[in-house]
Amino acid sequence: IQLSWAASNGTLKEILVYDLMGRGMDMPNPQQNQNRIDTRLWSEGLYTLVLRFEKGISIHKVLKKS
Repeated sequence: IQLSWAASNGTLKEILVYDLMGRGMDMPNPQQNQNRIDTRLWSEGLYTLVLRFEKGISIHKVLKKS
């Protein structure tokens, strides 16, 4: 599964992902035109996805199922 988004809030500056226990996951620094995250290697569970743009922050809950 790949998550994707439109960058309507400007350039993506940072991607943060946290598991249900609040532990941060290693995420690569965003590239200029990157708008996808590959979740194939994630374990099942609930995650919080934080996208930080030039003009604001977008927070999402993601449920990964097998």
